[in-house]
Amino acid sequence: MNINESEVSILGYGNVFYKMFVNSPNIVLLADEDGKLILANRMFYRIVKDEIVDKNIFDIFNFNKDEITTHLKKNEELFIEKFIYNKYGKELWLKIHFYLVKHKERRFLTAILNDITDIVEMTRRIDDDEMMLSNILNGVEDFICMTDLGGTITYLNSSAERILGFKKEEMIGKKLSEYFHQDELEEAKKEFQNLLDGKGVIDKRKFRLLNSNGEYIWFEFIHSSLIEENNVKVGTILICREITEKIRMEHENKKIAQELEYERLKSEFLANVSHELKTPLNVIYGIVQLMEMFKNKNETTEFVNNFDKFFPILKQNTYRLLRLTNNIVDLTKADAGFLTLNAENVDIVYLVEEICNSTRNYLSSKNIELIFNTEVEEKVIACDTNKIERVILNLLSNAVKFSNNNGRIEVDIREIPGKVQLTISDNGIGIPKEMLNEVFDRFKLVDTTLTRENEGSGIGLSLVKEFIDLHAGTIEVESTVGLGTKFIITLPDITLEDESAASYSEKNYLEQVHVEFSDLSK
Repeated sequence: MNINESEVSILGYGNVFYKMFVNSPNIVLLADEDGKLILANRMFYRIVKDEIVDKNIFDIFNFNKDEITTHLKKNEELFIEKFIYNKYGKELWLKIHFYLVKHKERRFLTAILNDITDIVEMTRRIDDDEMMLSNILNGVEDFICMTDLGGTITYLNSSAERILGFKKEEMIGKKLSEYFHQDELEEAKKEFQNLLDGKGVIDKRKFRLLNSNGEYIWFEFIHSSLIEENNVKVGTILICREITEKIRMEHENKKIAQELEYERLKSEFLANVSHELKTPLNVIYGIVQLMEMFKNKNETTEFVNNFDKFFPILKQNTYRLLRLTNNIVDLTKADAGFLTLNAENVDIVYLVEEICNSTRNYLSSKNIELIFNTEVEEKVIACDTNKIERVILNLLSNAVKFSNNNGRIEVDIREIPGKVQLTISDNGIGIPKEMLNEVFDRFKLVDTTLTRENEGSGIGLSLVKEFIDLHAGTIEVESTVGLGTKFIITLPDITLEDESAASYSEKNYLEQVHVEFSDLSK
């Protein structure tokens, strides 16, 4: 090994230290102050060189002598990491510790070399893996975000930057909650806390996040999980998918579906109206033909004898046509925005009571009891008399249509703060719960799934709501199948200036009753 044992002895090294030197797993070198190699242990020859005759360690490792010696004179020790090739041509990374020692007025340069090749390669692999992972994450179209346990952003992929328009540096270090829409912020915080508490994950949740243009973009959180190090929670990772276009398409499809449904209902309505128009017209036309036949045959006596029989039928079907025509005209006005309110100051209690009184004989003939109740004897408000009449008669007609024999209809008026409330209820067959939201829809026939014994166009209740809306009022419906239905109307308690309450003591509602009840006669 070319080790001069006599020189070792001269330098005063003990045998024990010498064996430690020779057998050290690290490369250990001893040189004079100029770098000329004096001693080297076995590991040096095994890894670096076969012989060291007249070798200088500065030359062996291609060190800068002046830099090293200058540094050591000031600091006495120095650490350097150095890449070399071993004697087999393999890449070798060394961590070298230089220091100066003095012995008998002489200065020696000592170097201990640790092989850190495995550590360097592992670090490289980690760096490569991190680079590969970073490339993968940046190549993913989805928004990927990491946060600490407090919700502060610690990592964002390139897609997050591309989608939101903010630079990563702008967002990292900020709270993710700063970017949530206010409408979903509390829900998002709750979901995040559940994730931290292990109660659930933020999957299949839709939230809006702010972009650099001040707009909110829809995202679906498709994955979330906790990040742990040594079984300790340190943060979260969230993967979000932009679904703005998906949401837009869903809204568009929903709109198209609604339009198609509206067109279908309108087609059904037109077919139904055609049937409604044709039925009374056929009856009227048949009577006209019969009368014409009597006239042509000069059968005056036969005509007179049958007049009382045919006239009520003729009149009833005329009312039926008039009611349907009125509804269609008002429906057209409502669609065109031309439905107007002709308001005047009216005693609403008197008006409603008179309408109820005008229907009593008809309801009695149907074995239906009508009860009128009021908490106030007189209440003047501004309303359109004609439209309120039609609302009440339509609701009474509807109640009769779905009432059983020996049924009961109650009409109730009372005051509530700033409003007048009118309630019309019956104990009839009721309306299924799933159809309550559709009773005021245009063209809908609520009784299509029930035993439909009465005809109807399906626009009466829709017009009722239009008339109440014109009054800035509200109408609601409550119903239980088998127990009955209740319609609740509220009208604003307001009056017109310089107007007096109209008196309707002489008004005759009989014709209007016949019009609104025209479908109920058998």
